[in-house]
This record gives sequence, structure tokens and C-alpha cells, in this order.
Amino acid sequence: MVRVDPNIAFDWGSGSPDVAVSSNTFSARWMGLLTPRYNETYTFYATADDGVRLYINDALLINSWGSATGSELSGAFAYPMTTAQTYFLVVHYMEKTGGAAITVRWSSPSQSKQTIPQSALTALPRDVYCPSGSASSSSGMASAAGCVVCAAGSYASRGESTCKQCVANTYSDSSGSTSCTSCGSGLSSGAGSTSKSACSNDSGAIVGGIIGGTLGAGILAAVLIIFFSKRAQAKRAKERALREQMAREEEERRRAEEEKARQERDAKEKEMNEQYREAVVSTLLRDWTGEDVLRWLSVCGLDMFRSSFEGAGLTGLALDDMIRTSPDPSLADCGTIRDERPAKFEADGT
Repeated sequence: MVRVDPNIAFDWGSGSPDVAVSSNTFSARWMGLLTPRYNETYTFYATADDGVRLYINDALLINSWGSATGSELSGAFAYPMTTAQTYFLVVHYMEKTGGAAITVRWSSPSQSKQTIPQSALTALPRDVYCPSGSASSSSGMASAAGCVVCAAGSYASRGESTCKQCVANTYSDSSGSTSCTSCGSGLSSGAGSTSKSACSNDSGAIVGGIIGGTLGAGILAAVLIIFFSKRAQAKRAKERALREQMAREEEERRRAEEEKARQERDAKEKEMNEQYREAVVSTLLRDWTGEDVLRWLSVCGLDMFRSSFEGAGLTGLALDDMIRTSPDPSLADCGTIRDERPAKFEADGT
């Protein structure tokens, strides 16, 4: 679950942030950019039931990762903060059992203690794309709830801003289509067709007959009718070939645009994944022992971080040896480790 909150001040009681989240044993993480109001040294405060960690620019100011104490914790940033700079704020929260609540405040010599206001926070940019068969002109969405399903006669690939109308000689007979179906050889239809019945046979019938009172006149009339009918057939065939060529060119252009957009999205997602992986590795190597890190890797299935830990000084051989020799953690241990995983429940971007 991903969403944008205006600030961090919640008291869920015996509940949870959302009906989709269990009322016990869940975790959350807020990330955002912080802009101070004064050029002064700031102190940050956190009250949580149960665990909380607070970072400013990767500096751990508050660390209480256990059961609720009921007291307010605090930590000061080591250097004076300036209004001309934004600071990376990260808050980890963990709920075990019972009540669930968290509040984050700040203060400075010129500012009394208060909940960090929305005006001082900027959400991190997010890229949530509409799934295939739907589209939205909105950007920076926190979820795909704003996506509109394409109606019959139109289609959309993943990440489209609008649903596209089916081109001539194709149709889409259901909503949420990812592509349009060709009418087939010898059949044609108008743009935006919503069913196969809209595809029709456009070949003209050859009209023959004998006109006139004499055999010669009848044969001449029949020849003229056949001649003009064949000319009409040739004209329609030429027009059909032109439409099919235009449809192919449009389809090729659309596919090229989709492929370019997909490559750009993949490159951006890869960049964001690399940044996230580096942040996770940095945090774990600072706060956890080597055994904790390896247990998280081996038991909770996060092999994607393996190369990053090797780059930080743990060789593949050392990792394998420690994984083989480390005891199998109990379900409770694995559950505690999993509390650190954002996939359990994630509330990004204050």
C-alpha cells in the first residue's frame, strides 16, 4: 500500500492505517523532503507505539525499535539547518500488538515544538502508471485509482494518458482492451468500431444482363455493365489497400512510441531501484550486525540486495559460508526481520 500523507500524526487505536492492513504486526515508512523555516539547529521528537527510527540526511537521530515506552524521544541534527536547502527525512514505524500511534514533531530556538506541518514537507516524485486497458491524464499519482477503463472501440497500453480509438478495419468489442482486432481480409469497418458485425464485405456484385430488344444490343449492354463494374471493383480494392497500408503505418508508429516510452520507464524504474537498494544497504550495514543482514537475505528472500552487500565488502564466499553456518531463525525472528520490509506496508512521501 502506497499513499501520500500531509504530516506524521496518527493514532489508530486498536486499528490500522487501512482496512487492507492487519491491526497488529505491521510496519510503515515515510520518506520526503524537509525545508526548515529558520537558519537554526533543529531538534526532532517522536512518540510511537511501538517502534520508531528517524533519519535526517542518513543521520540516525532517534532509534527506539522495541515495545512502546509511552515517552517522547528526541534528537538534534548535528549542524544548523538552512532555509535554502532541503533535507531528506525518513521515518520507520513498527507496530507489534495493542494500540498503534505515531507523531513526529520539531523545534528550534525561534520555533516552538509542533507537528511538522505540510508546508515544510515535499512528497517524493512517484511514477504510478495505469495498467493496460486504462488511462489517466494525471501525473504523480499515488495509486492507480484515478485510471479510467477504456470503452469498447478503443484501447490503451500501460501508462497511456488517453484511450486511443480503434483505426479503420479494426474493432474492439469489450471495455478495457489493450489492442484492437483486425476485421480480416476483404472486410472493412470505420474507426472506433465496437463489434465484429461492423466489419462488412465491400466487394461489389458484378451486374450482368441483356439490355435491349436484340441480341447484339444485349451483349453490348452486358459488356459495358461488366466493364464499369470491374472498374468500380478495382477502385474499391485500391482504396482498401490504401486504408490497410495507413492502418499498418499507424500501428507501427504506435508500437514504436510504446517501445520508446517503455524503455524510458524501465530506465527510470531501474534508477529508482538502484537508489532504493543503496539506501537499504547503507541503513542495514550501519544498524544491523552481519548476522542480522545475512539472516534477512537468506530467510526473507531479498536476493536482489546480495550484489550490493558484496560490493560493501562481503564476498560471495563469505556470504555463503555465513548463511550455511547461521542457525535457522524461528518464525518470530523472521517476522521481526520482516517488519523492516516496506512491502509489508509502506506509506511513502510526507
